[in-house]
Amino acid sequence: MKNRKKKTVRNRVIAFIILAAAIIAIIVILVKCRAGENEEPASSETTAESASMEESTEETESTVNIVNEKPITLYLQNSAEKTCTKVTELTDTWTTSADLATFAAFLNTEDQFTYTAWVTAVKDSWNSVSAEIEYKIGYELSFDLNGEHILITILEPDDIEECEYLYNGDYPSNGDYSSITGYMGVWVYDDMAHEVGEWYSHVTSSTKTDSTVLSAIKLRPTPLSSEIENLVLRGFSYSSEEEFDEDGHYIGNYAYTVTITNGE
Repeated sequence: MKNRKKKTVRNRVIAFIILAAAIIAIIVILVKCRAGENEEPASSETTAESASMEESTEETESTVNIVNEKPITLYLQNSAEKTCTKVTELTDTWTTSADLATFAAFLNTEDQFTYTAWVTAVKDSWNSVSAEIEYKIGYELSFDLNGEHILITILEPDDIEECEYLYNGDYPSNGDYSSITGYMGVWVYDDMAHEVGEWYSHVTSSTKTDSTVLSAIKLRPTPLSSEIENLVLRGFSYSSEEEFDEDGHYIGNYAYTVTITNGE
């Protein structure tokens, strides 16, 4: 009899524990459900609006960085007549004994203009740029070589000096050009950094400063220049990294193009 009573008591205790656990579980579920009812789920319109705002912000930030509004023109200088003439095509005989041409970058848009002093003309043009924005001048040289299209971006002298396709050294006075390498000789100049009547050389990696402006570029054929075709020079102004693609090539809207043909 005693054993039966013990079992009955124990069963009642177990049943009570199970019932209490069930009640607690139900209470917890009800509390969570009520909390969920008080929260307003994000509607599809709100989500779409947030996404649109994020995209708009990204586009705005990207656009703000592209502040360049200064298209340039490439000119050929006639020092005897003190004139500059806009050029889009140049056909001339390529020879290693003479420069092909020196192209000057101006903000001018005239087909031709005259000047009194060369350095003054360059400074007058580029000093018209807003001081709030730091503009630079860059170039692209492209050509076809053995079926391959070569595109070289020049933003500083290092881009020439370290390029296997270009030459940037001196031409021997004795006429022996056998040591010259590269498919085109290229030199860049900063007319902004000098005074009227002052002689100056091309810009090198050792003479370049943060204020250097590559206002002119000179081309001269090398012994290997006869192997290239479809030579094209582009000059452009830039003020932001956003104006270049991931490969460092200019993608802005302010480039000026000159096609250069061997007239031999």
